[in-house]
Amino acid sequence: MSNNCPKTLNSTRNGYDELCTYIRNAAALAERPLERRSCLSNGTVTLMKHRRQLKNTISTALDRLVYTETCKMLRRRIRGDIRFHHCQTVQKAVQSRKSLRQIRHETAVGHH
Repeated sequence: MSNNCPKTLNSTRNGYDELCTYIRNAAALAERPLERRSCLSNGTVTLMKHRRQLKNTISTALDRLVYTETCKMLRRRIRGDIRFHHCQTVQKAVQSRKSLRQIRHETAVGHH
């Protein structure tokens, strides 16, 4: 992103048209979606969607059992994904000689 805004606006109608252009460009930049950094794998996210669908279709005891087992598997996968993410973070920190205190803060539970 470059700062193309001049110090003075020289255009017809005292720079109004040029100002509108800069405002539209800024609004277009603000509308771009942000990249989501997720420590969860695609398989885990898919399993979460599957669990959500199962929850809405529970009608028998067998459905309830399948839902419960899916929840257990999902919790295990989430735990494993977070551990893997933390290991990668620590490995990158060691390679870049980053502060271990900062890494401890980043890998604390709830700070992803």
